Amino acid sequence: MRLFFLIWALFSLTNSYAGDLYLTSETRSYACEEMHEVMNSVIKDAGEKNILFYVHGRGQHPEKGIDYLPQFEKSYNLKIVMFHWDSWINTITRPERNAVAAGADLNNCLQNLEQYKKEKPEAFKNRKIFYMSHSMGNIVFKSFMENYYSRNFPDDLFAGLILNAPDVESRHHNKWVDKINFSRNIYINFNGDDFTLLGSKAIDYKDFRFFRGYRLGATPRSYISKNATYLDLSSISLGGHEYFLEASDHPISQIFRDIFQERGKFNIPYKLNKKYSNIFIF
Repeated sequence: MRLFFLIWALFSLTNSYAGDLYLTSETRSYACEEMHEVMNSVIKDAGEKNILFYVHGRGQHPEKGIDYLPQFEKSYNLKIVMFHWDSWINTITRPERNAVAAGADLNNCLQNLEQYKKEKPEAFKNRKIFYMSHSMGNIVFKSFMENYYSRNFPDDLFAGLILNAPDVESRHHNKWVDKINFSRNIYINFNGDDFTLLGSKAIDYKDFRFFRGYRLGATPRSYISKNATYLDLSSISLGGHEYFLEASDHPISQIFRDIFQERGKFNIPYKLNKKYSNIFIF
């Protein structure tokens, strides 16, 4: 019996840790249920800066994210709330089950965020809040959309929603992207030469998962959602993956600034895909 309770306690601790929220301005972490306290702290510290709710990818987090978040914030004049999930096992293993399970925690966080915005609309008169999930963080988001999103959030819960370099299967992604109805501006960033996603595919081969298909972060293939704008960064990313950490004078950084400042257009040259008018090729 004592062994059972020990296992239960360890499982509960792991689950609660998976849903923690981190801020650059504080050393402690928060649970999703503390969203009101989190947002009060962020807004007090933000001035009139916009806010980003960010779901990180695979890696030794939260340390990895905490290390680069200050640069991320400074580059785009944001305040960031980072959602943490159990994203690391070892260098040759994909923590996919952990990402799928974290969809429940993300659901909890976003419900609490919606409630905060509903109770304090004045806090968002002069600032916007955006959402971004990166790499395997998009498995967390996909799990949320497919398994937990059962209520209709307001269509302006987020001013913009970015699925960055998604390390999820491209096949049939339109089915869950079509269900996103809580942002009027949805962006999917991809790069056909993404070196990190090539490594992710290699892990699949190592695990004898040969038929998983293409990654959305490499190509959307023919499963195009009319609900999203696709940004093809292949020609300007040079094999990149963490696009948002490019130097400030890089064209991709300008794309992110255009999104986070809601300019309604992109200030670097692009052309439209001949078949799909919602695929922008930079």
